[in-house]
Amino acid sequence: MFFYGNYTNVDDIQTGNVVGVRMCLLSPCVSLVGMSSLRWNDWLAQAENDLEWGRASVDRGFYSQACFIAQQAAEKSLKAMAFKGGAEIVKSHSVKQIALSLGLNGEIEKAAAVLDQYYITARYPDGLPEGAPFQAFTLEQATLALELAQMIVIRVRKNTGSKL
Repeated sequence: MFFYGNYTNVDDIQTGNVVGVRMCLLSPCVSLVGMSSLRWNDWLAQAENDLEWGRASVDRGFYSQACFIAQQAAEKSLKAMAFKGGAEIVKSHSVKQIALSLGLNGEIEKAAAVLDQYYITARYPDGLPEGAPFQAFTLEQATLALELAQMIVIRVRKNTGSKL
């Protein structure tokens, strides 16, 4: 749904059996000459590093920032999975939409729906009815967000065969 380029599904990514199925619903298709698909492991490595940043943020009391970076870690890891499968561009920041497009549902879909709530609200005051995000988010929210993002990163690592 959100991928430009050649892409199949989770089973094909796991087996390395990527065939040239076109999933370009938005036009025009933009090609980066396969550069993203060659760098999928960089996206996953950045997701792992973002999780560390999120944990450091929690330790310092930056809960809204930890919630946002958890969303980012999950998004980047799922994009890594899409790129590993041959996608060249992923046109979404919604963790849930990317997960569903990859055929991931159930536990991952539920975690993604929670994390998507932090994409705007954890950063911008006008994303909340009142106050600044740093005043609104809690240790419990940040801890849960990081746990959910970690679960997604682990699943992506497993599905891609990454040893990170």
